[in-house]
Amino acid sequence: MKKTFALFLLISCLLVAQTAFAGLDDKRSDITKKHGEYRMVLDDKGRIWTRAEWEAGNKEVADTYIYYYMAKDVKVQLDVMYAEKKGDKDPYVRAQRFTPDWAIQVKELKTYFPDVYELVTSAEAKVFTTREKLTKNFLDEKSPVTLGVMVAKEPKSVPGMYTLISFNIKGEGTFIRDPKLINGDTYISEIVVERTLKRNTIDPNDSKNWNFQETVFK
Repeated sequence: MKKTFALFLLISCLLVAQTAFAGLDDKRSDITKKHGEYRMVLDDKGRIWTRAEWEAGNKEVADTYIYYYMAKDVKVQLDVMYAEKKGDKDPYVRAQRFTPDWAIQVKELKTYFPDVYELVTSAEAKVFTTREKLTKNFLDEKSPVTLGVMVAKEPKSVPGMYTLISFNIKGEGTFIRDPKLINGDTYISEIVVERTLKRNTIDPNDSKNWNFQETVFK
């Protein structure tokens, strides 16, 4: 009985250890543990380097580290920007962009990106839409309306900030122009997780046009 219980605890610990949480408290070692080594690097001048080229000793400054992994049956490109400081060999994540090979639907987020799903359905998550530019890190064309989630909890890595998750959304082959059209069948082509300034969601002087609403993720 004791052996069975001990085995159960070991399996439980392994399951917990394998469940990485997308977000700003991840470090480079966490990303490597979950997704393997980076494949390429985008430097601050916009040039792409293979991992071998990058580690050969160049003197450029890294902007983005590029990883590839499989989420179920979908290949995902993960672009990570780190808050690198001189002498820090294991920096925290500053921003992450997840780009699946093909768009998934909102109702499939838990299946393909369970760590992001946990973040956007947490008690501190506040769902909203906006017509303003929410992030500079989308690569694909975007609809006039963007779906966002602000997680109103300070990450340990950046006290005084919140986490912002931006979803590049589309309809069935069309752009979304009305927030009322966003539902479980809406397509997601990119997900960006990054820092945002803390803000009072009921401040009438707040210039950001974020329209908070009920969640579409549950």
